[in-house]
Amino acid sequence: MGACPKVMTNIFRVRRKSVSFIVGVTIILLLSSACARVGKPSYLRKAEKTSSKNRWEVSKIDPRRLSEDEKALFEEQGAPKAIIRLWSSPGKKAVYQWVYEDPLRFYRFVEGKQDDDASVKEYDPWWR
Repeated sequence: MGACPKVMTNIFRVRRKSVSFIVGVTIILLLSSACARVGKPSYLRKAEKTSSKNRWEVSKIDPRRLSEDEKALFEEQGAPKAIIRLWSSPGKKAVYQWVYEDPLRFYRFVEGKQDDDASVKEYDPWWR
């Protein structure tokens, strides 16, 4: 009789460690997948997806969600006609290219900072 409670305590201890491990791994996976997902910029309130991948026709932008560089351009030029997501060549960071018409102009933003000289390519990451 004395051994039975000890065995039960050990079983609960093992289960508790297993559950803690599984919860920890699940949290890490969820956080890493949330960071890896790069899609439509958060400041796009209304946008229509075009036939091309990673391109949106802009209907409405939320200026509160723009970076300082984006906000300065938005206040100067207004909303772009379209936004294209590209990727930087060396670091594979998301680059958002704002497209204006009449006359045709392009502005690129890497992590919210304007960088019109960013080396980019159209690229579909393996995780998408």
